[in-house]
Amino acid sequence: MKSLKKIMTVDWMKGAAFAAAICGVSAATVTTASADVPILRRWANSAPTVDGVASPGEWTLAQSTPLLHGKMMSMNDSHHLYLLVDVIDDTSNNPPAVSGPNTGDWFNLAFDVDLNHAPTPNVDVDYGSCNDGREFVKSIRLGLNSSTGCMTVDPGSKGKAGFGPTLNSSVPHRFWEIQIDLAEIGVNTSSWLLFPFGTPSVRFNVTTHSQSPAFDTHEPSPSLLPDMTHLFNMTLATSPIYPGGSGPIFMGVGLVPSTYIGADGYANINQPGYYYATNAPFGGDLRVFGRWSTLRYLYGASKYRILVSKDGGPATHLRQTWTNFKWNGSSWLPQAIGPDSGDAYDIPSIFELWYNPNQILGWHTPSTGDGTYRLSLELLNSWGGVIPIASGNSLTLRVVNTPPTVTLNKVQYDGHDICECGIVTQGDAPKGFSFDISVNDPNGALNSFWLYGTYGHGHSTDMIYTDTYTSGGVSMGVPFLVNHINADGPKQWDGVTALTTPLAGREWRATKSCAYSFILGASSRVQDGYSVLWSNVTDFQNLTILLGTGAGNTECPTDQVIIPINPGILNPPILNPIDPVINPVINTTLLK
Repeated sequence: MKSLKKIMTVDWMKGAAFAAAICGVSAATVTTASADVPILRRWANSAPTVDGVASPGEWTLAQSTPLLHGKMMSMNDSHHLYLLVDVIDDTSNNPPAVSGPNTGDWFNLAFDVDLNHAPTPNVDVDYGSCNDGREFVKSIRLGLNSSTGCMTVDPGSKGKAGFGPTLNSSVPHRFWEIQIDLAEIGVNTSSWLLFPFGTPSVRFNVTTHSQSPAFDTHEPSPSLLPDMTHLFNMTLATSPIYPGGSGPIFMGVGLVPSTYIGADGYANINQPGYYYATNAPFGGDLRVFGRWSTLRYLYGASKYRILVSKDGGPATHLRQTWTNFKWNGSSWLPQAIGPDSGDAYDIPSIFELWYNPNQILGWHTPSTGDGTYRLSLELLNSWGGVIPIASGNSLTLRVVNTPPTVTLNKVQYDGHDICECGIVTQGDAPKGFSFDISVNDPNGALNSFWLYGTYGHGHSTDMIYTDTYTSGGVSMGVPFLVNHINADGPKQWDGVTALTTPLAGREWRATKSCAYSFILGASSRVQDGYSVLWSNVTDFQNLTILLGTGAGNTECPTDQVIIPINPGILNPPILNPIDPVINPVINTTLLK
């Protein structure tokens, strides 16, 4: 081990720096890192095999911590701490002590066993490789700048040097797989059953040495033998409830959880006081939520791409830009979120505070056509490698951005068409008014439609006709129960064409002489996860109704300007039938 009593001294460290200098290594290669670094807990559902081979999926669920020349993956179970010290920049294979003492690649882990932020003789322990060629040994700290020689680790601890690709880089490089018995570093796991929500932790420093390319790093404390004041502080997981990132990849859209969205892409949710949607497609601007901690800490991803396929077609990258707000300590600042040149989006750190946490996509769907879309994620690790996802990596959405159309085709009195702006004298009952209407939704997403009239100052008629997707409607006060849920295909209702209302030969009659506006309105089931997109699409027709007797009649007013005649003008104005501008003829004799 590089921490032999004779070697682990200030003189040895000075000599190492001198040796590095005469070998052509810049003193700048002895680098320092930042101060105390917290590491989140991560439970090891399955223990990695410590054999010097970083097998696919073996370290995927571990917590990832950046190092100056690589990454450290960490997790634990109720018996062991597991570490992958992954020195990505060390791409030359120089095994420990390959040419004798102080040669080759090596590492050192310095543990503050009693967590007192100071070296404690005969308590604190270091792990690393030994100058005699042993890959994994321990030594006990004797003081600030001294340590015992290489000692055999406890039976539950082991380590193995490896050289090859890992989940963090496909380029072959140096790494160490390590398993440490928790009892050997002072962790008493017997209390975890009594206090499963406690926060036990371990503190340690990491040193990595590369022979070629030549560098030494000590992190976070800039010393091979740290004074224990600034170390990595890793919180230990006390049970599998702390995987760090359990939960779904796709959480939902807006207020609609993903489990309330069917495989066909329609939303169905009925929570009073929260949100309501029945067989509802999606449209407009959608906020799609995933779980950042699942992506980052369960799968070890640092970025993700969004794949989208339409109507079962090939998947392509979806590039979108949206706005989220980030807390800077005193206020919320808008942040434009968008993809990089490789179509990948960053996964925020757990230490950042966002107004819309877990939003993984802001999708402006009007830029796409109507259809059924399948979203999925392609997770990327820090070097751009694709991380496999076991299951749950899809969200299907039925997307519609076409509103329904409504047309009040014609209004009739006693079976006769009424012209635009017509004047109707309503005769004796039962003569009255009927309405020819069309309401169409080409995507079958119609929710309801209605017909009523307004008149005078704030007055309205009773509902002349209504119909709804799920619960029928009313015609002149008479209810009817018709279910349209599958009227025009699965979950589709296209509407009506040239429907004469009211039904059953009944006709509507006015109760007051006035100018009326008859309004046909419709709503869609299309929503964005927060509200319906089209709640009131309308068409209307205006006419004047006078109460009368007998058969009644209709007339169409002409576009004629009526001007009072001045008694002093003998000849009335003459209107040009082609250009009805008033040209008064004045009797000049009266003006003399």
